[in-house]
Amino acid sequence: MGFVIPVLALAFLSQVVMSPIAHAAPASGSSAWADNDAARVRLISQQTSIDASSVTLGVQIQLSQGWKTYWRNPGDSGIPPNFNWTGSENLEHAKVLWPAPRRYDLSGEKTFAYKDEVIFPVEITVKDPTKPLQVSLDLFYGICEEMCVPAHAKMSLTLGPSQKAEPSLFRAAIERAVARVPKAAQTMGLSMQVLPMPEAVHPMAKDKQGVRYIELRIIGKAANNISQVVLEETAGTYFYHPVRIGGEGEMNCFQIAYEVARPTGHKELPVRLTAWGESGIAIYADLMLP
Repeated sequence: MGFVIPVLALAFLSQVVMSPIAHAAPASGSSAWADNDAARVRLISQQTSIDASSVTLGVQIQLSQGWKTYWRNPGDSGIPPNFNWTGSENLEHAKVLWPAPRRYDLSGEKTFAYKDEVIFPVEITVKDPTKPLQVSLDLFYGICEEMCVPAHAKMSLTLGPSQKAEPSLFRAAIERAVARVPKAAQTMGLSMQVLPMPEAVHPMAKDKQGVRYIELRIIGKAANNISQVVLEETAGTYFYHPVRIGGEGEMNCFQIAYEVARPTGHKELPVRLTAWGESGIAIYADLMLP
């Protein structure tokens, strides 16, 4: 599942939705809203000042009814968000965390997205906690109802230094978003097995050549709470959507079909597994495929 922008989206690339400057006074620990017709965005902070070398912020996107925005891997179509921190001051590093999305099926396409609202937590490393932190974000993202529209927003948030930072109004909301970020599978008592499949349970269309099949086994007490599985890598391999093929007790099994585009002789393929499901469970694991 690669990062694919649908044809309808391409038709709109010359008409990117630009966010006008919001005029409402921002709350303490937040930037002003950057608005457009279908979504609005702002930066929020867990605290109203900085007193250490790290702080957790959030990029909060609120969407009009029926609209979606995308996960880092949008699925069959869509535009993943791009976070540009150029122009920030006293910022050493910014790490965006990705809450587990939901899967949506529309006209035969499967996408991974968020409806209504999403907060992307951002772990900020501060260069010097005795000086003000100014965070500037240039955000390019996609919003979609029936058509996908590129959107662009700029915002800025400044946090001054203090001896003891006070929590902001947004602390609980950011903590809830962090709780939705996938955790390492082993910390959730889950392990993975990857087995070659000589014969597919659900083969692809007959005209598909060179498709490989593996069985992914998720093992552990919470294994059968997993309903969605995504595999990602960076070498051009295309993954078809996994199909659950069974499992009982403490085992949940999926068929993974994929086409490989990699140098000849490279025998193993490193991938990142992300999976989520019922009871708020969300995990990740690094795997090697045969």
